[in-house]
Amino acid sequence: MSALFRNDIAGQYPDSWYAATCDLPAARAPLRAEVRADVCVIGAGYTGLTAALHCARAGLSVVLVEAHRAGFGASGRNGGQVGSGYNQSQSWLAKRLGDAPARALWDMSQEAKSDLRGFITDHAPDALYRDGVAHGAYTAAETDEEHRDADYLARTYGYDQIDLLDRAQMQDLVKTKSYVGGILDRGAGHIHPLRYALALARSAEDAGVVIHDNSPVHHISHGDPATVRTDRGRVIA
Repeated sequence: MSALFRNDIAGQYPDSWYAATCDLPAARAPLRAEVRADVCVIGAGYTGLTAALHCARAGLSVVLVEAHRAGFGASGRNGGQVGSGYNQSQSWLAKRLGDAPARALWDMSQEAKSDLRGFITDHAPDALYRDGVAHGAYTAAETDEEHRDADYLARTYGYDQIDLLDRAQMQDLVKTKSYVGGILDRGAGHIHPLRYALALARSAEDAGVVIHDNSPVHHISHGDPATVRTDRGRVIA
């Protein structure tokens, strides 16, 4: 069995708080014939939907094929945190990549947050963006590391959106004694991930993208043009 279907029912959003608090759209028609487009995008998660939207806005014809439904996978069922930077600290990246590449990555992550907030304001207010993400530390050493990273961002990039929290401040914020300190990143935030994905899909369609649900891809022939094959059709792009 394909990993696309091993843990889920084909084309059916899994039970979750996210799905229960969304107006889920009807399934879009699967791909059933040969179609042609400038661009074929595979997968209706955040990356695929955003790529399709930008291509359509640039004047390209776009067909998007999705194995299940828009926002079905990780894009529609993640924790919703809109973080600053990456899963490694900026000082870690600078040591391994150099100052200039690390700065470019930081600037890109900041631009991504700005783009997301702008899109939600204009197209997805129901995604409920809220400012602030807290990081709790279980030990004094972890607290020191969080505070050093925040100080590095302030000194190196002028990022002054992080509050350093001691034990009392952290416990007052999250109402638990599990943490001995941490940070509050006021430049980060939280969204309803599935509502955001569905808004991206709506905007992509408004821009001219044709989305086909329940159309898993089983073969790609690279070339000019390329051919993307599903069980019932194909896209030549």
